[in-house]
Amino acid sequence: MRTRHTVATIAFALGLATLTAAAGLGQSAQTPAAGSREEAEAAFRRASALAEQGQFQQAEVFARRAVDLAPQSPPAHNLLGLISEQLSKTLEAEQSYRRALNLAPGFVEARINLGRLLLRLGRHADARAELLPAAQAQPENGQAHFLLGFAAYNLKQWREAADALARAADLDPNDAEVHFRLALAAAELGDHANAVLELDHAMERAPERDEFHFALGREHSRVGNWPAAADAFQAATEIDAGNALYFLSLGRARLFALQAPAATDAFERAASLRANIPDIHYLLGMSYEMEKDYPRAREHFERQLARSPEHLETHAHLGAVLLEEGHLGEARLRLEQALAQSPDHIRARFDLGSVLEKQRAWEPAIAAFRRVVELQPEHTQAHYRLSLLYARTGQRDLAQKEMEDFRVLDEIDKQSQREMNRIRNLRGMGAAPPPEPQS
Repeated sequence: MRTRHTVATIAFALGLATLTAAAGLGQSAQTPAAGSREEAEAAFRRASALAEQGQFQQAEVFARRAVDLAPQSPPAHNLLGLISEQLSKTLEAEQSYRRALNLAPGFVEARINLGRLLLRLGRHADARAELLPAAQAQPENGQAHFLLGFAAYNLKQWREAADALARAADLDPNDAEVHFRLALAAAELGDHANAVLELDHAMERAPERDEFHFALGREHSRVGNWPAAADAFQAATEIDAGNALYFLSLGRARLFALQAPAATDAFERAASLRANIPDIHYLLGMSYEMEKDYPRAREHFERQLARSPEHLETHAHLGAVLLEEGHLGEARLRLEQALAQSPDHIRARFDLGSVLEKQRAWEPAIAAFRRVVELQPEHTQAHYRLSLLYARTGQRDLAQKEMEDFRVLDEIDKQSQREMNRIRNLRGMGAAPPPEPQS
């Protein structure tokens, strides 16, 4: 769990210590003698005061004294658990919380503390088993609902997590972390609108939290809203300028928002921060290819292949760049290497057809474009190139049919482009979502 919860733990401990100190150690089946009880309460109060000051090692001495003098006191065991937890004595903390609960099964504060500790230890199912009855016993306890939501989220029980976190947000609307976690649960449920809304709430309350901006960028990326994603990632990089993943994600968003120069800058920055990003040269090659800076694109694709010789997409993109540069033999080699790995790779097959056409190998070129059409019947340019090749080889009927198919598809493409432009204007969207880069 985040550091924020450790801080909250201390605050919760102080509040609980003050409350239980004011109320005394509570009644038990075996009440100590008056003198012992007074000593126990004094030790309890001293432990609480020291914990408030962050002096946990000294506080532990007095908390253990209180437990020794009043072994049947649930608050004493609970306080010792809180202090032990701050000293990273997690096993002792768990034992103390469980002793408190054995003495008083309805002691909700101890049950919440135990649940929170189990979350920190990664025992999410055990934590949920403690937190669910705590939240039911105290429906107005925001921390119980928050921690229950956290446990359910880690168990991939998205609906339960969202419901618990929504309840926590209702009870404590100013807690940025609650809104952040609720946004993550909403995202897992596919509820993009509410995920963005909750992230906005989180950022209003804690604009300095870079991970909130990063999460917003991820959420916009999820639906292909690349300009909005880029803005969010940019904000994250401005808060933490040393995070390579933030710049990598920013570059990806800029690339697919068709902002190639800005994408290149972001990828270069990511590479300067972390030299071993697996696909960084592939991504740089893509951005330079989009800028039509083919020599630099080729350089980065070749560097990527030096790292990972079987990188399919790099072979395909390098083949396309070599084709643009007129290096037909090298282009053909790279494209055939890509197709050896993935025979149905449409772009590589189309570009191979283009290479073969330029090499005046008409029949192999026709075969390549025919295969593209078989794989993707609506591939407009493949129909067009087939029409030209059939005409060149004297196959007039086939040429006419392909030209008719081309014209129909071309009109559909134009209509689709007009609609996409309208949607982009309304929503600020960029290109279709690509695969996630490796960080």
